[in-house]
Amino acid sequence: MKIIQSFWSLPSQDSNTVSNRINSGWLDESYNLLSWTFSCLKFREFYNQVELTTDLYGKEILIDRLRLPYTAISTELENIRGVNPNLWSFGKIYTYSLQKQPFIHADGDIYLWGRFPGRIHRAELVAQHLEDYPYYEKFLKELYKYASILPVEFRAPGNFHAVNAGIMGGRDYAFFQKFFLKVIDFVAKNEKLLVEFHSSKLNILVEQFYLFQVASGLGKKFDFLFANVSANFMECLRFNLIPHKEKFIHTIGTAKKDIVICKQIENLLKYEYPEHYIKIRMLLNNSYHIKNESNLRNKSLLIWNEEERKYYSNLVKWRTFASNQLYSIKFVLNKS
Repeated sequence: MKIIQSFWSLPSQDSNTVSNRINSGWLDESYNLLSWTFSCLKFREFYNQVELTTDLYGKEILIDRLRLPYTAISTELENIRGVNPNLWSFGKIYTYSLQKQPFIHADGDIYLWGRFPGRIHRAELVAQHLEDYPYYEKFLKELYKYASILPVEFRAPGNFHAVNAGIMGGRDYAFFQKFFLKVIDFVAKNEKLLVEFHSSKLNILVEQFYLFQVASGLGKKFDFLFANVSANFMECLRFNLIPHKEKFIHTIGTAKKDIVICKQIENLLKYEYPEHYIKIRMLLNNSYHIKNESNLRNKSLLIWNEEERKYYSNLVKWRTFASNQLYSIKFVLNKS
């Protein structure tokens, strides 16, 4: 099973979108780059095929400057024309439709400490988890005020269920080609909606609710990575349990605005892949030509001073222990 990631750069550069997707929703540009880098490198640890579909600007940043080790790169998203960037999930949906073999698409804010379970690789359709949160019905009612030409899946849904698209794919890649055609029709008939409706609400309705409703109408079933995920998504954010109890982190939604979570990602990248962390620092400072790899390695010691390195090394050392070592640890109380 190959892994696909996609980056349509236009929405992340446009601060005029209704919900402002500048920096892909992160606190600032640095955390967006840190996340993309850490996500790619973690997937490359466990999968031989990790491909990127992007546009020319995305290729310039992620490949030409950051040198992320994707096994194949496509700039097919450069061909997107006339689609309002408020529908920022369009790049993902288009990427799904381009696939000609089984795949799993993973967002750039997902990090792994192991391969997906075998059942996920074998699934006809796969998503992160099922969502039946009450806000889907609420968002639909709001949507009706802005749109008059809606597909039947929006106008008369059998339920208000959706799928979380943190990961999406499966062996039935032909389904995503059919779904893409429906989205194209939806976009053509609802230009005003794409301009005026809150884009975060619009995108979860299109990429998660609409997709699930179309699949259900065709009699298709999903397999899910998580059986149950609460509305605050805490099951996807348990950094304290990696890598022994948890193998999967998704910094979903507003988690990208949490400085504690942002610093977790920064420190993990800094510790596990120091050379890549330095590349990002140099890129943001605009004071270093990233192609000079030998100079970069010599500067890697500038990341932390010795006291900081010692503190963080002790902090994360337990993650390198085997489970049986963790369970055998004994503590001695200091009587003083």
